[in-house]
Amino acid sequence: MLLGWLRGFAKERGWNGALALPRILTIDADGYPIQNPISEMRQLRGVRHIVGGVMVQAGGSIRLRAENAQVEIILKLRPDHGAVISLVLGDQRIVEYHDGQLTVLGTSTPAPLNAAGVLDLHVFIDRSVIELFANLGRVVITRLLSQERVEMEVTLYSEYGECGIVACEMWDLKSVWV
Repeated sequence: MLLGWLRGFAKERGWNGALALPRILTIDADGYPIQNPISEMRQLRGVRHIVGGVMVQAGGSIRLRAENAQVEIILKLRPDHGAVISLVLGDQRIVEYHDGQLTVLGTSTPAPLNAAGVLDLHVFIDRSVIELFANLGRVVITRLLSQERVEMEVTLYSEYGECGIVACEMWDLKSVWV
């Protein structure tokens, strides 16, 4: 198990850091490190929202709305070559994918589509942090949101090409504080 510490919160937030999601660290058959959230995170899942088999046209969007400010999203996307796919939280673009490059709030890394032409994203968003696991844990990015959120409205945009939503599951997450 791997634990990480998030730094960089603004002083007015009232804290100086936070634990990242606990992860299981494994090594795949090619010797590549893989990180995935621990399975116990599923215990926090609340209301489930499902979208699948939808094509987002070039210049189009689909809104994913949750009931509270903590969500988990599992997305399987099939973008056209050249399409720019974005996840926008409120008015802030938090994730962008374009021609094998994944960017989360200014941090970019290669993230090629799998053999079936699909991008796998597993995203956790709360009031102040986004943690993204892509391509079944081969790519992991954790970033602080620029402003704290009370409402969770995520919109997926497709520009310069279509994007198929092969599958999308979204859960409201219960608080870890009992």
